[in-house]
Amino acid sequence: MLGLSLEEASVKVRQGPPVDEDEDYALDVWAGVLPVHQVFGDPSPDPRLRAGIRTPDHIGPRV
Repeated sequence: MLGLSLEEASVKVRQGPPVDEDEDYALDVWAGVLPVHQVFGDPSPDPRLRAGIRTPDHIGPRV
């Protein structure tokens, strides 16, 4: 976890490959897209949870 104090922020959101200037393609630097996928893992119950309380079906696999 990382916390930053921000007064201003900006973000660039787009789809598709990079759109570079023609002269940039002569440079020996990588250009491309690094996809980010966010997925839920298996649920992990609180270690202090009372015995016999099962993970609800709508959350995921029973733990």
